[in-house]
Amino acid sequence: MSVVSTASQGVIQEQNKVLKNTFFMVGLQFATAAAVGVAATLLALPPVHWIIFLAGFYGLSFMVEKNRYNMTGFFCALAAAGLLGYASGPIISMYLAVKPDAVFMALAMTGLSMFGLSLYATTTKKDLNLLGGAMSIAFWVLLGGVVLNIFMGSSLISLMISGGIAIFSGLAIMMTIQAIIRGGETSYVSASLTIFVGIYNIFMFFLRFFGSDD
Repeated sequence: MSVVSTASQGVIQEQNKVLKNTFFMVGLQFATAAAVGVAATLLALPPVHWIIFLAGFYGLSFMVEKNRYNMTGFFCALAAAGLLGYASGPIISMYLAVKPDAVFMALAMTGLSMFGLSLYATTTKKDLNLLGGAMSIAFWVLLGGVVLNIFMGSSLISLMISGGIAIFSGLAIMMTIQAIIRGGETSYVSASLTIFVGIYNIFMFFLRFFGSDD
């Protein structure tokens, strides 16, 4: 019995270690994104073309998954965060100059959302991994909508897509946290990028929502 108990404690400790490292890594990613975003704004660097952005981000994400247990994946995850910071830094700065309340409201709502998502993921008895198939379909639908709206340029459709991405991201965050707790996710590097991008997407949705003039 003691051997089983010791093994069980070892598994729990390992899961807690992955969870702790994951959120520490998320903090590093936000610090990286903020630093790059501020630098891009102060230096008035040109925006990234959407094709280059998508290719760069998904290329880095692929590298993270291929190197999820080594330092290459670690630095690719930080690079992906930096790319998001480069793209969004000037946008957030614009809102701070024109509608600062929108930024603070978005931060508050994102924090509340993250608290609720984490609480649900750690307490629910439901297996959120069952949503995997539907999430895969939703991902491609949303990605297609994003690309299509680049040519349509509809602000209403853009906000709706952003809302869909926020919901998708919330589900992805819950699935990732639950996977860590249940031992299905053992790479803090991969998990942290999923959670970071999810929080980023939720924040950007609230920012657009509160900053909208419509």
